[in-house]
Amino acid sequence: LKELRVVFDWIAEEKGAMKIAGRKFKQRMPEIKKKFPLLASSFPRMDANRDCWLDWHEFTDFCLKDVKLSKKLRDESLIFVYGVDLHGHRAFKDRFDENHSCEVGTGPPLMPWESAHVVEWRIPGIKFIRGGLTYHNGNRVGPGYSIASAAFKAAGVSGYLRFWPVSYWTETQYR
Repeated sequence: LKELRVVFDWIAEEKGAMKIAGRKFKQRMPEIKKKFPLLASSFPRMDANRDCWLDWHEFTDFCLKDVKLSKKLRDESLIFVYGVDLHGHRAFKDRFDENHSCEVGTGPPLMPWESAHVVEWRIPGIKFIRGGLTYHNGNRVGPGYSIASAAFKAAGVSGYLRFWPVSYWTETQYR
């Protein structure tokens, strides 16, 4: 809750604030969008009682219990982009850090000192069982079916990764 308090106080521009007016939130929208893009568009969902005031309890309830926000945060935490220099050292690329991007909406370009970008995708909830059975989040993944990553931006392009845990070919195509 300490981190949420810091965020709430920053948005309110007042230490120990208990409420933020909807008008003030909208005035600060460009700054909020730069620092906390997932919260910027969520004011209507955060304001549970629809009184155009965001109070501390509504904010904490939203941040801790909102399913959409937790899914977005989870998806964001599964894809990592790193810049790699000539010596193999990795530097994390924060897509929301304006100091590391040239234009809004594009992926981070290769910097002159970088030789490549590495995209790392962590796949939670995958289970391999003997006999070729594979499950992802409790659902069986058969031959020919893939699991797709969240969209990412790296080396100036955007895309997603796909993983075929069993086989690229379906059982019919394999024959």
